[in-house]
Amino acid sequence: MQNKSLQTFKSVLLLEKSYNTSLKYTALPGIKYCMWATEILFFYGAVKSITRISSNVALSGFFIVSFLTWFSSIVFGNTGASKVFTESNSMIRERKQKTPAWNRMRLRQIIALHPARARIGDNFIDRSTPLVAQDFVASQTATLILL
Repeated sequence: MQNKSLQTFKSVLLLEKSYNTSLKYTALPGIKYCMWATEILFFYGAVKSITRISSNVALSGFFIVSFLTWFSSIVFGNTGASKVFTESNSMIRERKQKTPAWNRMRLRQIIALHPARARIGDNFIDRSTPLVAQDFVASQTATLILL
């Protein structure tokens, strides 16, 4: 039973390797960074147009709704990718605790495993990536407002 779960996890890691090598330098980084740039521009537009909301309701509403849409899609996308890392890391820790001490070969195999991670460019998405991404967007928007 344990050997089958170990094989399944190794298959998942192999799938993760092929996914990361095929997409890490192609369309995915461009899409992700373009989404961040678009969110920064919509956030800037929403902040600038909120003071004039009574004069141009349609434009202010467009910026606010667009920002909220991009914000939620980026947060949910990053959170889903970070969930892969968190869940696979907890599965490895759980498997280490359940492995009996007398079976050193299986324990070494489990210790050699690493958590599955999504890779974009040269960076991996881990637990803190959704917060870091939104902090980046907020700081760039504040810089744009101050210009």
